[in-house]
Amino acid sequence: MNYWLVRANWGGDDKTKQFIQEQRWINGYDNKYLNIVNRVEEGDILLFANGSLINYYGICKQNRNNGQVIDVKEWIKFKDPIYFLGKGAYIRAIVNIKDNFLLKLVKEKISFFKEKNQLELTELNLENFTLFKNVKLNFSLGSNIFIGENGTGKTHILKAIYSTIQANNSLSKKPTITETNLAESIFYELNETFRSKEVKDLRSFDTDKATIKIDLSEYIIDFSITEHSNSRVNINELSKNISKKDIVFIPPKEFLSNFKSFRSLWEEYDIHFDKTYYDLTRILDRPLLKDTSIIEDMNDRLEDILEGEIIQENGEFYLKRKKDEKLIIVAMLAEGLRKIGTISYLLRNGSLSKNSILIWDEPEANLNPKHIRAIAKLLIDLEKIGIQIFIATHSLFLVREIEILREEKNQIKYFGFGFYENNQLRVSNGNKLIDLKDIIFLDESISQSSRYLTKKNG
Repeated sequence: MNYWLVRANWGGDDKTKQFIQEQRWINGYDNKYLNIVNRVEEGDILLFANGSLINYYGICKQNRNNGQVIDVKEWIKFKDPIYFLGKGAYIRAIVNIKDNFLLKLVKEKISFFKEKNQLELTELNLENFTLFKNVKLNFSLGSNIFIGENGTGKTHILKAIYSTIQANNSLSKKPTITETNLAESIFYELNETFRSKEVKDLRSFDTDKATIKIDLSEYIIDFSITEHSNSRVNINELSKNISKKDIVFIPPKEFLSNFKSFRSLWEEYDIHFDKTYYDLTRILDRPLLKDTSIIEDMNDRLEDILEGEIIQENGEFYLKRKKDEKLIIVAMLAEGLRKIGTISYLLRNGSLSKNSILIWDEPEANLNPKHIRAIAKLLIDLEKIGIQIFIATHSLFLVREIEILREEKNQIKYFGFGFYENNQLRVSNGNKLIDLKDIIFLDESISQSSRYLTKKNG
């Protein structure tokens, strides 16, 4: 692995913001440094410098070997920039770093980030869990879109992922990880998220054991639910080095307007609902970021739809209108706009950031087609900044819009859920919508078009 110092200021034209948003670096010269650029290999580290400060680092995803364009897996901002003495070769557009002291400092900084949030959700295996007899799902590191009619288990998968990673995160700061504390944490998250009568009821009918196995690239969480799972699950594989992976779950029902009262019910009166709602209230309560440059364009588009910005005062959320700065309590907004306001606020407080996971169940709910188009654009842009996305949708309009907007570098994978004639669940997948065996909303759309034309032509 090589480390490369790169710059983006040619003749006073600073391209830093553009490259960060586009997840790439481009050599600004047609006849200089071409051979050096072509030496960058997949997996090499690019260090983004401005003056004598390194503010970002990125991992080479693809070198197009044209002497100019390098696609970056993600740009990650250092909390504290790295200072170096910028002189000689280090003022060029790109240079291979050889200074041992600088390399040591950079590696220490990058190692810190990898420990904190560099896990990737690559695979999920379910056996005898709710509707799933034996399913293996390999995920895209970009967007994963679940499609299927009601009752096919899409939300069950989303909640299984969320519960397991939340349990993982609850132990990430503990000095010692044991089978007992992991087993109890997973049990608690499953119980509070699924809200079934008992966790053991998550087993498929007439089976002794359900197994969930999640691959987080650095380690695996593998556990089982049995008849005796009364306070803990059974751990099949234990990692001693658990790391945190930031994750956000947005349920179908808008929640911004219920923020204050719901949190009170949970914390003060011990009245519990689906935990995804409570977790959402907690991350909505985070302070706003000072530096929002990476998400500025995305959030500007959302605030254009809202015609203002979402603010929080005394535990209540308001829309502060642009035209007159009047405060309108969010409960007075249409439910679809409240969902857009929620996303806007999560972007601004850093809950949706690079290397995090976004799970969004039915993002199209209560939105008109114009706003669904904005959500499709948002999902594409979130993937570009390094957020792994999981959505379950019934909207053909949303999926088509994503397909219209997707670019070659977008990593999108579709999962179709349906039933065989014997009522056994079937799951298909593919990189294109047409690869799926079950596209219920497409079938219904074609059927409706046929019925409409038949009646019209009478």
